[in-house]
Amino acid sequence: MSFVHRLGWLFEFQKIISIPNFSENGNIRPISIALRIIILILSFSFTCIDIVNIGINGNIHPFRISKMNSSALFTFLTSASFFSNRLGFIFLIIYSLISNRSHLKFIKSALQFENRTGNYIKPSLKNRKIKIIRNLLVFLTIVFYVIISILSYPFHSIDFDTKSILSHIFFGIVLIIDILTIYYCSCIFKEFLNFTELLVKYFNVSSHSNYLDILMDLFRIIPLLNSALGGTVFVIISKQILMGCLSVYYNIWLFTSHPLTASETYILVCSAMWRSHYMISVALLYISGNKLTEKIEELLRKQNNLSCWMEERNLEKYHKFNKEQFQLWRFHSETRLLATGSTEINNSGIFPIFSFIVTCLVIMIQFKQMEDST
Repeated sequence: MSFVHRLGWLFEFQKIISIPNFSENGNIRPISIALRIIILILSFSFTCIDIVNIGINGNIHPFRISKMNSSALFTFLTSASFFSNRLGFIFLIIYSLISNRSHLKFIKSALQFENRTGNYIKPSLKNRKIKIIRNLLVFLTIVFYVIISILSYPFHSIDFDTKSILSHIFFGIVLIIDILTIYYCSCIFKEFLNFTELLVKYFNVSSHSNYLDILMDLFRIIPLLNSALGGTVFVIISKQILMGCLSVYYNIWLFTSHPLTASETYILVCSAMWRSHYMISVALLYISGNKLTEKIEELLRKQNNLSCWMEERNLEKYHKFNKEQFQLWRFHSETRLLATGSTEINNSGIFPIFSFIVTCLVIMIQFKQMEDST
């Protein structure tokens, strides 16, 4: 079972969002591509229409809040949250189309690498279990957001008009797309983490010449991983930073205002649950990236210990390999696992995100204090 099969429904979801032209065996029916592209076009068109309606109507949030008119800043930030939800989805689709070739090349290279490591990586009986767990995670995530959306109606948290209902449904769909994309990136990192761990475990001194070639293949895949998924991570994280700041202010404003109605209490609880879910998912993504970075460094140190033997056996080949090694060391020290070449996807990269959220929150609270004092 290849790693794309172990991804389960997460990979099937990516076939619609970013790689509608993917086929593992090289044969794909035109009808399958057409259906994937039609779904993508319809989603993109609906988003564009919704943004146009946002610009025309102004009031775009479907939430029913009795105290909304008491704060112009609150109204603006609520509208900005829904606008960023749609705009982020458009950027995600556009970047997915731009990086389509890189994404396909990355998957092809990863599959070739997995096939080549068959002598080191034995088939695991846990593969089917891993796939089931990931499919169950996708199912529970979808059910979670569907239940939250449905319960908004008996609590009267949503205005009962066609525009508000459609806006609310699409808002939830985009949230599901974002979280499943984060899961996908996190699982990709975990698959490569398993590759590196098994290469360390099954290291064989007697065949280290071939082993070094396999290491080089792994290191060459890292730039493809960055180009395929780095921009996607950046788009989603950027949008979630903005929506995170807005939702935190949203919760604080509701909690510190007048007595809450039942609908406002439900909005407050759901917003806190949604934000906590995203924070945990993003944190797990960065933790996976950090573990993968550490394992890559361990493989590089192991490779360096083999240099003396290589030099004795074949000096010319060693010099050629050493040149490639230096280039890869320079690449690894400069780029690592990156989102758009700037933010590291590891522990050092997650702290600037949280510090930025706190800074934005402080600024918004100051604006609220100024608004209250006038």
